[in-house]
Amino acid sequence: MKVIASPAFNNKNNPYNPLLYSEIKKFGLLVEDYSIRKVLFNRISIWHLHWPDTNLNRKSLIEAFFKTCILIFLIEYCKILGTKLIWTAHNIQAHEKRHQTLERIFWKYFLKRLDGVINLSAIGKRMLIKKHPIIKQKLNYIIYHGHYQSAYPNIYSRLKSREKLNIDDKKRVILFLGQIARYKNVDKLIEIFKSIKDKELVLIIAGNPIYPEYEEEIKKSVESEKRIKLFLKFIRKNEIQLFFNSANLAIFPFTKIFNSGSAILSLSFNCPILVPNIGSMKELQNLFGESWVKVYKDNLNDKIILDSIEWSMRNNKNELPIYKLNWDKIAKKTINAYINILNQ
Repeated sequence: MKVIASPAFNNKNNPYNPLLYSEIKKFGLLVEDYSIRKVLFNRISIWHLHWPDTNLNRKSLIEAFFKTCILIFLIEYCKILGTKLIWTAHNIQAHEKRHQTLERIFWKYFLKRLDGVINLSAIGKRMLIKKHPIIKQKLNYIIYHGHYQSAYPNIYSRLKSREKLNIDDKKRVILFLGQIARYKNVDKLIEIFKSIKDKELVLIIAGNPIYPEYEEEIKKSVESEKRIKLFLKFIRKNEIQLFFNSANLAIFPFTKIFNSGSAILSLSFNCPILVPNIGSMKELQNLFGESWVKVYKDNLNDKIILDSIEWSMRNNKNELPIYKLNWDKIAKKTINAYINILNQ
């Protein structure tokens, strides 16, 4: 069985794909990264796509249209040769919504040509079918997002991590870490935090802003607030441990979310999380338990944050059942999905 994945091992910003396909290769499958040349000149059993809407996030409509047309041509070419098309539904739609007419046309086409869909949660599957009923006609699988414990260095203690970030060990630390976009509600988190007068609290905002104007908004909003520490940059692989190991609690106050790799990354560092009760977050709580995942309804506020930081520091936490997201299990389920789809 030959699998082309978009991407497989070339995803430098997210270890999800290399972790998945490295494990799949251990079972004897041939897996290679997507390229136009490989699609055109190789006989492929499975083409596994993860973010087929990437082109729709391009600023230029002409470029987005051109790249999307190439993808459609390649899909048609592969379908003629009998290649099976599988999509892992990380997102329900393009985040940026830059070219909405093109996006509607693309999704209508793409979903129709699929042979199978891998959903990262049961709730995600229901949300996807509600938005795109045609998905119900496809072979559907629920395979959870794996953990990141083996993907990042984790050698520093809390004391050493805080020392490197210049944070007093007696402080209570709240963290937001991830790519900074408006829908992730970082500006609202800062506003609420500033209304809390507790001098022992520290808020860390770490990640690379997508838009310069949003970065400037964030910088301006914290000018007079010494309790808020900004690290507005790409966080390198060996630095991630410093932030999660320094934190008592990670908050992800998204206004919209389907699945969250950031939430799983936090749990991979044994850092409790506070998330809204949207998307697959309630299912994540059911998976890991209420001592590790706290969900809030409606809007985030100061009381929720204060209650959550107290909750995060209690010593009655059960051992984190991270084994539920081990990659060997995920690889086996993915291979079984491949076999079922090939045999349909």
